[in-house]
Amino acid sequence: MLDKIRSAALEGYVRNKFGEYLQGGDFSAELNTSECFLKIAATLAGEESRTLFNIEKFELQTLENGKDKNLVVREISCNRPWLKKLAENYLLDKPVSLPSFIAGAL
Repeated sequence: MLDKIRSAALEGYVRNKFGEYLQGGDFSAELNTSECFLKIAATLAGEESRTLFNIEKFELQTLENGKDKNLVVREISCNRPWLKKLAENYLLDKPVSLPSFIAGAL
């Protein structure tokens, strides 16, 4: 149940912050924190078909201060080869600092 709430919050955040990049606000997210995956689907501005980007496996690392967290993406898939390659080069196995409001929710 909490993951559904978190997914809805993520959808609202992305639509609000990055709405200009979306075609008609089309963005959906399915977060599963127990199985550590995130599935994202969106129609990007100017595109006719949806982009599917899946973080198949992620880890959350709590930092020494006990409150901040990093996200480490371990496996990805995507229906856009160029985006998958970009994510492999710049996201895969690299710690990403999470904003405090997101870290607190996870």
